[in-house]
Amino acid sequence: MAKYKSQGIILVFLISALFCSSIPNQVSKKIRLVGKWGGKTDNISIIMKFKRDSGFIEYLPFNKKVSFTYRIEKDSILSISNGLNKSLHIIEFLSEDKFILFPYPKKLNSEIIDLIDQVEFVRDNCDKK
Repeated sequence: MAKYKSQGIILVFLISALFCSSIPNQVSKKIRLVGKWGGKTDNISIIMKFKRDSGFIEYLPFNKKVSFTYRIEKDSILSISNGLNKSLHIIEFLSEDKFILFPYPKKLNSEIIDLIDQVEFVRDNCDKK
């Protein structure tokens, strides 16, 4: 009986350690996102500004600005919500100052937010730390 109890404790410890080991990576990716980023597709310039848990997307020349909240899920999935719509994207950092978003296979769509998929975003030089 004591053998099974100790195995159960070890199993719980290993699962906890595995779960906690992914948290620092999610936090570091979130910290890397903080700042102002710019990208361009066809005739549309896109500015994304990330704060701690929120941000905005601005589309130029339309002067359309959308506020959102975000979080990093499962280490590489960016979840963006503007209150009405939620969108999931796979985030891939190409370098310290460059990332690209890809559509997540099981995403809930929003046309406004989906314009950011497959656009290469570069950090604004003023935001370098």
